[in-house]
Amino acid sequence: MRTLLITQTLDPADPLLGFTVGWVRALAARVDRLDVLTLAAPPSGLLLPPNVRSFSMGKESGKGRLAMLREFVAVVRRLAPHTDVIFSHMVPRYAWLAALIAPQTPGILWYTHEKQTVELRLALRLVHQVVTAVPESFPLRGRKVRAIGHGIDPTFFTPTAQPPQTDLPLILQVGRLSPIKGQHTVIKALQQPILEGLAWQMVFIGGTPNADSQAYAAALKDRAAQAGLSERITFTGALPPEAVRDYYQRAWVALNVSPPGLFDKAALEGLLMGVPTLVTNPAFATLYGDDETAKGWILPEKAADQSAAFALRLRDALRLPLEQRHPISERIRANTLEQHSLPRLMDRLIGVFQEVVR
Repeated sequence: MRTLLITQTLDPADPLLGFTVGWVRALAARVDRLDVLTLAAPPSGLLLPPNVRSFSMGKESGKGRLAMLREFVAVVRRLAPHTDVIFSHMVPRYAWLAALIAPQTPGILWYTHEKQTVELRLALRLVHQVVTAVPESFPLRGRKVRAIGHGIDPTFFTPTAQPPQTDLPLILQVGRLSPIKGQHTVIKALQQPILEGLAWQMVFIGGTPNADSQAYAAALKDRAAQAGLSERITFTGALPPEAVRDYYQRAWVALNVSPPGLFDKAALEGLLMGVPTLVTNPAFATLYGDDETAKGWILPEKAADQSAAFALRLRDALRLPLEQRHPISERIRANTLEQHSLPRLMDRLIGVFQEVVR
């Protein structure tokens, strides 16, 4: 099968989209040829499988939006006659543009976000299939939408043989600094009296890609300072995937306060690392199973605004002995591997490709 993947970047050091390199390698192992179109050329020295060719819209050479659009059209028009399926990743505009340029070539869009836009509705109308992680991670309903799991690399996010340090338990949250990610809820929970007397260190990993998120980050730091928690809370900024994994290896508890509709892959990364992860999205329930302790790590939908309830669950997770948390984490990790590992996703994705090409 000959495939064209359109995605924003192909850079393993990118703090948000570095995982796409792993996706490309896994997909290339399952298709005859894989062409990849990105905004900018991959970094020099990036090794890709021999059946992968990369094409750039020209951002690295300073092209403006109109010039990049022309390059997009030219590449898609040139490759489409020799392509069996066009797979657009996360950007509805790529999907509907490709569908207009090459209507004879089946198009598939991958999308996991709560945001509904006119362009998303247009893409849904024009593509052959939309694939998403879970039903709750796509904001629209329709016969074209299929949930096939997420794609977390289990060879990269794997538990360390050594248990995390327990003298100063590390609490970790990974995600860009944004109100929708709920870092303010976490800081408010850390101020609750129920956590007084417990040793902990909080680390927020996440960048500030725009002015709004920079203002939000400043407000978070002010709130931490006013609460007298500045020495116990660290903001690292955006980090490359290897550094994020290193923090997971040291973490005692991970937090993910993304609301329903945001099936955050950062939470899945923590689960694959064997870290007990408190979430506020009920879509994770299938991974946590029937264990009462694990079910307590899923807060009720409105609990993100109830800092006392959040702090209570966090206290219990911090107190959970290693010998009790380990078997629970192992069961959750097994469920996550089954439903959301990269090999499983790619096998299901190839199945979708084959269906639309027939």
